[in-house]
Parts: sequence; C-alpha cells; structure tokens
Amino acid sequence: NPLHAWRPTVSAQRIAIVVVDEATDNMIGEGKMTVYAVDKPDPEKFKMKTFVALSGGGKVEVDAAYTSPQRMTREIFQACDPNKLLFGTFLLWINWYSFNSGSTTAVTGGGVKLASAVAINTTLSACAGGVFSMLWSLLWTNAMMVEPMATGILGGLVGICASCDAVQQWESVLIGTVSAFVSISTVDAVNWMRIDDPCAAIAIHMASGLWGVIAVGLFARPEMCMGSFDGYGLFYGGGKEPR
Repeated sequence: NPLHAWRPTVSAQRIAIVVVDEATDNMIGEGKMTVYAVDKPDPEKFKMKTFVALSGGGKVEVDAAYTSPQRMTREIFQACDPNKLLFGTFLLWINWYSFNSGSTTAVTGGGVKLASAVAINTTLSACAGGVFSMLWSLLWTNAMMVEPMATGILGGLVGICASCDAVQQWESVLIGTVSAFVSISTVDAVNWMRIDDPCAAIAIHMASGLWGVIAVGLFARPEMCMGSFDGYGLFYGGGKEPR
C-alpha cells in the first residue's frame, strides 16, 4: 500500500518512512527520503518510489505518496457531502430556538412576547450571516460555496445568543453580519496557522461567541428585555448611571 507523509511543501524536505506489517501491525523497517517538491508537476501532491531498510536485513521498495497540508485540507472539505452539511446546519438552526427563546422560562407576564422577539432576532442574525457568507464566497471564489454559508449561519446563531433579548431587530442583522465575517476570517486564520479544526469550532464558537459577548456591551438596552437588567450598551450611554 502507498505510504502517506503529510509535510509542508518546501523545496527540499526530509521525510521519515515507517514500514508496518499489516498482519501483525509491527514495524518491520524504517528509512528516510528527500522530497524535492519544486521538481514535480504538482508540488502539492505527487508519488515517488524509495527503498527502506528492513529490520531483519535487506531493503524493500515502497511507493510513497506526498500531499501538502494545504491540499489535504481542501480535499477534505471537497469530499464533504453538501446535503448532509446543510441538513446538519438547519437542524442546529431549528434547535437554536429551544434554548434562545426557551431561556425566557415563562409564557406569562410578557414571556411569550419576549420569546417571540428573541426568535425574530435569532432568525435575522442567522439569515444575515448566511447572506453575507454567500456574498463573501462569491466575491473571493466567484462561486457561492456551501461551506462558508454554513459557517456564516452558525456564526450568526452563536453571535446573537448573548444579546438576543436585549437588541433591536436591525441590530441583530448587524450582529449576524459581523459574526459571519469573524467566523470566516477565523477559519482562514486557523488554516494559515495549520491548526486542525475541520468543523470550524474555534471560528464559530470561540470567535463568534466572543464577538457576541462584546455586542451586548455595545447594543444592549434594558427596555428590550422587560427591564431584567438596568445597564445600557456603549452606544446608548453605557458606563453611566441608568436613565
């Protein structure tokens, strides 16, 4: 079977190769090879032959396949089933209402009205994130890709959680748009740093969540959530005494 070595694409790279007996799962040989990627038609993915010394004596010829981390990441995402990706995204979206609107914990005393407002803000933020991501993808790749759209939708959902009951509808659109930008940019940054995060958990949950918490301090108004708190966001005189 071909051996796979995942290393950055450079002009010359020494790669360690280990030969394993499939029957016993024991290492029976090891060796090293030098990769000159710039000499290949496709420097990100190619095959070559090399000899590996066996522990019991002698050498064996093996087929070594080289794939750069950048190419590997692209192939993983291209192999994703877009139907399953969209199904999972919208399944999460639907269930988002259960804990955003459900967090009101009441249907009396104005609870239904507040839960409805929360549901609207949640929907607007997710839609804004999805639309922005599609336009962003169209701008940079000349195609509307499924993966950025799903990332933007989930980023918008995460970003609105903290402020879903304390902001106006137009503000939820703005929060969702910024959340999508933050999540997509973080995906690119994580890939650039060569961090293994195929589900974009860092971008969606950490980065968008951090922006969502900051958004509370910018846009929150107590009258939006039936006065459950008395603080105002920075854009409404935050840091001052309650009006």
